[in-house]
Amino acid sequence: ERSDSKKDCEESVFAKFVFLWKAASDVYDCTLDTNLKGFANAMARSEWKSALAPPVKEFIEIVNCYAQTGVLDGTVSINDGPEYEMYLFGEKVRNLAFSCPQMCLPLDFYTVTLTEDSLKLPIQRNERTTAC
Repeated sequence: ERSDSKKDCEESVFAKFVFLWKAASDVYDCTLDTNLKGFANAMARSEWKSALAPPVKEFIEIVNCYAQTGVLDGTVSINDGPEYEMYLFGEKVRNLAFSCPQMCLPLDFYTVTLTEDSLKLPIQRNERTTAC
């Protein structure tokens, strides 16, 4: 946060998030719900690091995941302030492989789309930031 005098100011706050995942689709399992013949054809036409060994291990690790679309529905409050209801559309992804494109560990993550419609209650916006 910056004050009107353009000096940096630090403040510790307590943020409370309470969300519930509400599924909007069935789980998409990449190992079961994918056209493996199409992937095999694409792999056969692609360039390999080794002329005799296709990158099967890397492919298996990448598709070893599942995804589901849905909504994170809940509230957010800062310090002892009022709770703001939020409705966040997004996707939940779970990668079960030992390595994946995002990181080198198995991982869970949510991606959400933030719009003004995400907030059920309007938040009053100030024209300028408050001074520290």
